Amino acid sequence: MTKRKFLFIVFIVAAAVFAVFVWPTRYKQLQEGREGDESFRPMRVDRLTHRVEVQRVSGEWVEHTPPPPAFDPMTDTEGGRGVSEMHQAERDIRKMNEVTNDVIKNGTTGK
Repeated sequence: MTKRKFLFIVFIVAAAVFAVFVWPTRYKQLQEGREGDESFRPMRVDRLTHRVEVQRVSGEWVEHTPPPPAFDPMTDTEGGRGVSEMHQAERDIRKMNEVTNDVIKNGTTGK
């Protein structure tokens, strides 16, 4: 192996080590709240796994778990609620309107 190839390989290995361990850093530092507030908490995001961690008062980093999503009546179907229930209500209203129109026009419910 020539000296030139050896130096090229050493340069590539050094560049790879630098790229992995030095730049960019593995964690992106963020903060939640304003410094000095009670709600201020340092946060970091792992650039490789996108895992979000929050620093506790003790200095320990723990995984941040976001709060559960708020109840959305348009998409939540648990417990029989949600879009299907709204569609049923619309159908009921249309049926009531048809019956009301029949009564007004004919004096009968059409049965």
